[in-house]
Amino acid sequence: MAYGAGLRHALDADHLATIDSALRLDVHRRDGSAGAGLFFSLGHSTVVLAMCALFFFVGESIQHHVHLYMMQWSVIGNLVSIVFLLAAGMMTLLDGRREVFHGRRGRLLILCRGAMHYFSARPWGLYLLGLLFALGFDTTAEVSLLGVSATQLMRGVSVWRVLLLPCLFTAGMVLCDTLDGIGAWRLYRQSWCNMFLQRRYRLYLTFISASMAISISIIQINYMIKGDLFIKNSNNGCFYFVISRINIGLFFSFIMVFVWIVFSIRRRCVKR
Repeated sequence: MAYGAGLRHALDADHLATIDSALRLDVHRRDGSAGAGLFFSLGHSTVVLAMCALFFFVGESIQHHVHLYMMQWSVIGNLVSIVFLLAAGMMTLLDGRREVFHGRRGRLLILCRGAMHYFSARPWGLYLLGLLFALGFDTTAEVSLLGVSATQLMRGVSVWRVLLLPCLFTAGMVLCDTLDGIGAWRLYRQSWCNMFLQRRYRLYLTFISASMAISISIIQINYMIKGDLFIKNSNNGCFYFVISRINIGLFFSFIMVFVWIVFSIRRRCVKR
């Protein structure tokens, strides 16, 4: 169950959007790495293991206080997620607009994009990003659940055997995030024999990536301001009901894969 929880956590919308945005910003670099998901997940795993170890080794009497402090600090993780995704989404959208209208990049956009490139194109930057993202609400809640469950199992069981729970959780998360990074890298590095197809394919992925990052950042802003907005308002309309029950990140990822399949079929038709 812990391994499955790690796999599910890696499919959260913010994980998918962050890895996608980091690779999208780095797609034009020749030394761009497909290991973005791996380094992001390793940073995430560091916080998960540290929090679980803290839960295991502190007394049960103060675990409630530790949980309260973790929830207070979780605001930092959500703020970092919102800022990164919103900035990456806006820059990706502006890049797409520039390609359509053949415009020039403004000086401010060049500076911002350079800073984002410097941060997202390096393993230490992605590791730090995963570290900060792990302070968010979802990770904090799941770590607390893992810690409490493992503490109950500790009675009469070796501590090292109990530590297998967070290790299995992080193993599942690292595997899924790494595969996501490799898949996104493959999508963005796809080359087509026809320049028209190449340009259209790049534009479609650009706007899908920007839409995913901006949509998820807006949902996170609403969640921070008003709580679980979509679930509270799910009775007011079908739109909120649907949004509250789907994974936006997976939805956009499936659209990207669908676009890749369509263009692969079109390339074969052109060759014939």
